[in-house]
Amino acid sequence: MDALGNGFLTKLRFTVEEQLYNPGLSADTICQPLGMGPTTLPNKPTALTGMSICRYVCALRLRKVRTLLTTTTLNIWEVAYAVVLTISRGTVSSFLKNLAFCPKIIAFCPGAEQ
Repeated sequence: MDALGNGFLTKLRFTVEEQLYNPGLSADTICQPLGMGPTTLPNKPTALTGMSICRYVCALRLRKVRTLLTTTTLNIWEVAYAVVLTISRGTVSSFLKNLAFCPKIIAFCPGAEQ
């Protein structure tokens, strides 16, 4: 990946992380700071990461969930609420698949590795 692509991903990650706690996070709230239109936004992250913008945002949220579980005393439900996740079977399955650990165990063992 070239420097331009890395720069875009850095700006995208920063933009999404700023809005991570916003339940109204949408393509518009992401596009505006990036200076892009909602029709062009989906193409660039897919080309650079192989993930759709929705999947990319979900991955950032899951990463934030892991960070909060390992660095705070919040339980999985409190973390899910804090990161604006709707806990469903699919979300929990995605969480376990992407991060390869059990949230219940990691909440009790903050020093545990993946």
